[in-house]
Amino acid sequence: MRRTCLVALALLALAACAPRKPDAGGEGQTSGASKAPPAFAICAGCHSIRPGGGGSGPSLAGVWGRKAGTLPGYPYSEALAKSGIVWDDKSLDRWLAGPIQMVPGTKMVFGIPDQGARKDVVDYLKTLK
Repeated sequence: MRRTCLVALALLALAACAPRKPDAGGEGQTSGASKAPPAFAICAGCHSIRPGGGGSGPSLAGVWGRKAGTLPGYPYSEALAKSGIVWDDKSLDRWLAGPIQMVPGTKMVFGIPDQGARKDVVDYLKTLK
């Protein structure tokens, strides 16, 4: 079972890196959102940027300043829901560097090892309303 999950997660990561066509309905942008940085491709494989948008991860619309594990309708891990984290520059950078190291038991397994790429993603997340 664990091997199957790891293979599925690896395939999701590869799919996230594939070029994506812009959605004619505006899926790729929200009010005030700037253009997503290249490193955001790994995030977009699981997360929507539309408020209430679907995906295997929660929507990232309005994530800046939100308490982790509190978006209604998404089944967060107990570990993240109880973490008490509020998403800001420092917490998002640490999270994106290694989610499992920051919150053991979280569902998110992918990180962004490059510090500059993480900064670009954090700056982009601030624009999502």
